[in-house]
Amino acid sequence: MKNLAILLLTAVLGSGLASCTKQKFKNASSSPSHAPGSKDGNDPAANKTPDDPKEEGMLVWKRYRAFEKGLMAGLELSKDQLCQEIETFNCIDKVHLTVLGGNDPFENGQHERAERPSVLTAVAVSRVLMAACSQRADLDLQAGSAGASVFKHFDLGAAAPTDAQIQAQATELFQRLLARDPSTEELSAIVDAKGNFASNRGLAVGICYAVGTHVENIFI
Repeated sequence: MKNLAILLLTAVLGSGLASCTKQKFKNASSSPSHAPGSKDGNDPAANKTPDDPKEEGMLVWKRYRAFEKGLMAGLELSKDQLCQEIETFNCIDKVHLTVLGGNDPFENGQHERAERPSVLTAVAVSRVLMAACSQRADLDLQAGSAGASVFKHFDLGAAAPTDAQIQAQATELFQRLLARDPSTEELSAIVDAKGNFASNRGLAVGICYAVGTHVENIFI
């Protein structure tokens, strides 16, 4: 129930970050593009949709192993710590392998990988992210602010953090998971959502989940 509440509250934060992302892609796509040798950009070859996504600069799906290794490095978790279903089965290798872009010809009889994400991919990503962020938060809460590895910019068990502390924590998570600094709009969305969380741990998990489910962590 604790993680379910965090998941629902994080939707508020995630929608704020999503609006920032949409505006960024909108601005990038609004600039005119002209084909070489064409004055008005009406060259038919320039408007043709290529069969190969890489030819038109489309995003490439970050499949299960790259997704897993990025979370392990960013949150400083081992493979076994990342996500275990009923404390027995690895979430990525056993439970969500197919929808995260993998295949298992021996146990599942699946010889080919899916070409693109399915509607269940978002569910699997959400499940893995919530488990990983919660695990890291619990480990850092037990270690205390002095021994925390990731959530170290405010005490997870103390009084409400300041806006500056929240921004510092969010910035580190952006750097760890997305390898970039957040924009001013993204930091504002995170600070604005702080009132939706009842605890510092919940806020930390919420920020981690929102950053981890960012489109930049799912596609490259």
